[in-house]
Amino acid sequence: MHEIRADVAQNRLYITIGKKDYDKEGEDVYNLVKSEAEKLKKGFSCLTDFTGFVIDAVNAKWLIMAQELLTTLEVSEVVQNSEKSWAKIYDETCIKTTYRKVNVDNIEDAVYLLKMRD
Repeated sequence: MHEIRADVAQNRLYITIGKKDYDKEGEDVYNLVKSEAEKLKKGFSCLTDFTGFVIDAVNAKWLIMAQELLTTLEVSEVVQNSEKSWAKIYDETCIKTTYRKVNVDNIEDAVYLLKMRD
């Protein structure tokens, strides 16, 4: 299950990715992230919810490509809700990005944090 949408009024990208077969769907999700992110102005924020997402070697390549894309499109900040078991892997892949990334424990905290910064 996934949902990717741009909120142009808030200049924010919302990415929700759960359990799925990224071997088959990773490219489709990447292309959707790209098409939605391109609707936003430079400096947009991004809220990601990766609850239930299981990272492995196959989908890690799509995650890294998406991070590189967000960097190229000049995202300012990513607030992420994810499983603790793979937050470290995500952190390691973010080393080469230029945007700020914050991990939170639940989606409500992510929404609150971004609203406080608006």
